[in-house]
Amino acid sequence: MLRQLAIKELRESLGLLAVGTLATAWSVAYVSGYSILPDWILYPLGFYGSGGGVPFITNRFVYYTTICLGGLAIGLGLKQSAWEDIRGTYQFLLHRPISRQEIYVTKLAVGIVALLLILTVAILAHGLWAATPGTHGGPFEWSMSLRAWRLALVLPLLYLGAFLSGVRPANWFGTRLVPLVVAIFWSVLISVVPFWSVVVLMALVGYGFALVGIAYYVSERDY
Repeated sequence: MLRQLAIKELRESLGLLAVGTLATAWSVAYVSGYSILPDWILYPLGFYGSGGGVPFITNRFVYYTTICLGGLAIGLGLKQSAWEDIRGTYQFLLHRPISRQEIYVTKLAVGIVALLLILTVAILAHGLWAATPGTHGGPFEWSMSLRAWRLALVLPLLYLGAFLSGVRPANWFGTRLVPLVVAIFWSVLISVVPFWSVVVLMALVGYGFALVGIAYYVSERDY
């Protein structure tokens, strides 16, 4: 049953995942110096020149990847939670012969694994390009990608904040999006703190609050 539920989640989120994956792939190609769109289209969107710079350090890889995958994390979190409520499919889904907690854990696992997989492929692809002789004019060490790997802590937090906003029974134009706003603020703090031990601790605290909130509404909300 859990396998079928995971397949359902992937199938229903396939379009959103495809858009996010294509956007991320394009951004990786862009910072690697391969662009098929003219700059006059890209400048208003915040893209300032393809190629150039030190890989992962000054070539805006982290910035563009954050835009693409951060947007995907938020969209996916809302899609997997609020969309079920909007379509009225919770009544059908939650009456399957498995517990409500197992259903939501499966949803969360599918979303987080998908995000981290796309991020991992993006970082490895850009790193392999940077490690190939003749691709750019500067030095490269894999340790230079550490800042990009910090996104592996940020993306789940954005996703959980969006998911919690989706399961909360509040007004969309009121307080329903508060968890997402807090998650975005907390993610910005995580991104600027220089110490990895503090970063990991802050991420775990954020995960804890989000998961407690999700668990509360999942168990108490009457669908």
